[in-house]
Amino acid sequence: MGTKIKNYILSYNAGSFVKRLLMVLLSLVLMNFGIACYYQCCLGTDPFSVFVDGEHSLFNLTYGQCTLINNLFLFAFMLLTMRKYIHVGSIIGVFISGWLIDLFNGLIGQFMANLAEKYVLAAQISLLLIGLVAFAVSVGLYINADMGISAVEGIVLWLEEKTKINARWLRIAEDIFFMLLGMLLGGLAGRTVFGINPDLAPLTGIGTVVGAFGTGPIMKWFMDVTEKPFKKWFGPLRKTEATKEA
Repeated sequence: MGTKIKNYILSYNAGSFVKRLLMVLLSLVLMNFGIACYYQCCLGTDPFSVFVDGEHSLFNLTYGQCTLINNLFLFAFMLLTMRKYIHVGSIIGVFISGWLIDLFNGLIGQFMANLAEKYVLAAQISLLLIGLVAFAVSVGLYINADMGISAVEGIVLWLEEKTKINARWLRIAEDIFFMLLGMLLGGLAGRTVFGINPDLAPLTGIGTVVGAFGTGPIMKWFMDVTEKPFKKWFGPLRKTEATKEA
């Protein structure tokens, strides 16, 4: 077993591995910064973050604590059902995403708290747009690095294997499920729709719409522009790939 693990490790190109790892770290920083922008703009979040916001409201835990708990449960599910999709990026994301979200939430929240009232709406809209771009670009970086998938994406791939339903439709169903569950738990969309917090701004919920329609196109454009330069910079991840290319 020891020899097998050693040979597996030695099969990697160290330079490519380090470059991809740095890209994963950068993508996770951007991703969780974008998510924090969504939370702090108070105009709506992506579907899974509505679920996290519901947990945050119900259990009085920080967004980061809720994220860590979710990641641990989902990662355990991946270990049991789809280990082939797990890589270094998957593991790193499980343990640092929650900490990063709490860090950025604190910094952005402090900034918003010190703003004069007349600038708040402009700052909310700015945070929404910044969050959209940061999140979309981060997903593109994460995919280009090719160092594993997130647990949320893993569920979609596992269901696709089991049901043979196209992953696109399964992702839509997953988004709807988590958004509705978050609303029922009292997430941002739920507090608006069900009137639990009627004082929220009338624009609340627009962030979810902007994220739903804007993330995909920005991510696709970014990946198209950067795919070849990144591939050239990374080089082959494994030595066998380098041999084939030669």
